[in-house]
Parts: sequence; structure tokens; C-alpha cells
Amino acid sequence: MSNRSCELVFTQNTTEFLFIKIIVNLSIRGNEKKPFMKSIIIFISIVLLFISCKKGSKEINNEGFILSVTAKNFPDSTRVFLYNRDIDENIDSSYVVNESFKFSGIVDLPSLCYLFFFDIENKPIDHYNYFFLENNTISVVGEYSDFFNAKVKGSNQTDLLSKYQAISADSKKLTRDSNQLDFLYSNANNQMTLNELLYNKKEISKDSLLLF
Repeated sequence: MSNRSCELVFTQNTTEFLFIKIIVNLSIRGNEKKPFMKSIIIFISIVLLFISCKKGSKEINNEGFILSVTAKNFPDSTRVFLYNRDIDENIDSSYVVNESFKFSGIVDLPSLCYLFFFDIENKPIDHYNYFFLENNTISVVGEYSDFFNAKVKGSNQTDLLSKYQAISADSKKLTRDSNQLDFLYSNANNQMTLNELLYNKKEISKDSLLLF
């Protein structure tokens, strides 16, 4: 199974990145009174980073992933879908047997994925978990009544996401945005950061882009 999604690989030494910084600098100097330039800058940045993603994917580990899930108290024959948010598509499915199930395959790049559950009558069960799927041995352990907070191990990007969310939750409203950007800036060269920047692109200022 090959994931068709293409996350963005952030590499500060690429010509694409340098070009982005040139665009931002020129825009700030010459277009201070044109708010629409922010949208143009972000759009161009995303396109160029997408191109960088294509190049960077050649360096990604292609040995594949093994995703082992322990679903405590889930009845047998509960159906599970592995959903990729980046391409808005279910990329695999399985069934719970003896409170466990497993997926394996290869992803081109780390992708934010969800586990969705359905009972034997194909009705959705409101217990799911999201994490970054990457080529590694990953384990997820959760319980039926609180699977949303299942523990994920073996995914470096998920670990970063958990730290980012903890900082966001612990920060006061006045300092939350600043603390979030500080964390992303300190962890710039990874998929999780790019996902958050892309997801929150409307709230990112031109000045903030210069930090990266």
C-alpha cells in the first residue's frame, strides 16, 4: 500500500526556501499597504514547498511501517478504517479480533491519519484517534471508553504534535500564538510543523513567515 499524499518537506537550504524569503522581503518592503499580498505570499510559499516535498521524498525511509493497535474492550468484528486526512481518503481497513488489529505498508511521507470504528451494523462508533503515520514500527494502545486519548508510541511526528498541543493548552490566551510560533520555529524541519503552518495559514502574518 502506498500513500498518495504529499506532505511538505521543510528544508532551509533549498533554493525554493531562499526564493520564498526573497519574495517575503520584497513584499514587505514594497507592498506594506496591500493586505492581499499576504495571501499571494502564502500561496507561492506553499507551491514552492510542495515542489521541495517532491525532491525531499527521495530521501525518506521506504522500509515501510507496521501499525499495531490494541483496542481494549472493543468487540470482535468491529470494523476499522485508516483514514488519511491529507488526501481525504480511507487508505486501508481491518477488523478488531481479540482486541487488536494491524496495518502495514509504505508511506512516501509522514501523514496525519485517523482511526475510525464501525460496529457490526456499520454504524460509526465515536471513538477515534489521530496520529502521524510514518515508516516506523508504531503502536497504539487505547480503551473503548476513551480511545480518543489512546497512547501512541514509535511516531516521532506524533510526539512533536503532543508537545505542541500541550504548550498550546498550557499557555494563556495572550501568549498562546507567540508560544506556538516559538515552538514551530524551534522544530522547523519536520512534517508536523508544516502541517500546522498550512492548517493555520490564514492566521500567519508575513512577519511570522520570516522566522522560518
